[in-house]
Amino acid sequence: MSTIIEPSKGTAPQIDDGLYTVTCTGIRSMTVDNDAFGNFEKIELALQIQGVLDENGDAMTLDPRVNRKWNERATLYKYAVAFGVVASPSEPFDAEDLIGKKAQALIETPTEGGWPRVTKMTALKGKQATAQKAQEAPSEGATPFDTDDVVVDSLDAWTAKLRSIGYTPVEIRDHALAAYDRAPADLTAIEREELAKSLGV
Repeated sequence: MSTIIEPSKGTAPQIDDGLYTVTCTGIRSMTVDNDAFGNFEKIELALQIQGVLDENGDAMTLDPRVNRKWNERATLYKYAVAFGVVASPSEPFDAEDLIGKKAQALIETPTEGGWPRVTKMTALKGKQATAQKAQEAPSEGATPFDTDDVVVDSLDAWTAKLRSIGYTPVEIRDHALAAYDRAPADLTAIEREELAKSLGV
């Protein structure tokens, strides 16, 4: 006798395909039983979708899983870059640094009635990117060369880190102008001279 299995119904959230602003609200480490490529260790991210409500009127959240791998090709590393987190693929990374960060997610549903998937993550642009950078910027009166957010030992490292966060060259110039007279003594004379020359001071 045949055993007929009916399709499961009504569990997948409904969302139009498109690009959405998402906020990472949680991180969970987990192990799965099956994976086609043998990657059983996963990281599950809770991504709250801005401006989208579920059937109960609450903010909709998707929970994509990525492999617990950390290198330049790893999905988790690409997510971190999209969220604007400064991290090196050759050093340990605390995934909880993603919590509270925003990015843009391309969300698509491959089959009608199926589960929506995050197929690509990119950094915020325009006003939203500016707002996120403002939240992460050094506090008033602090020099960007020695803040907790941007700890460096050279001018080149400082500018590289600001670029990786998303600052434009003009913003870096303006930021440096404001901090120039308060640059710490660990900048070499050559670096100070190069900074002054590049800024026209």
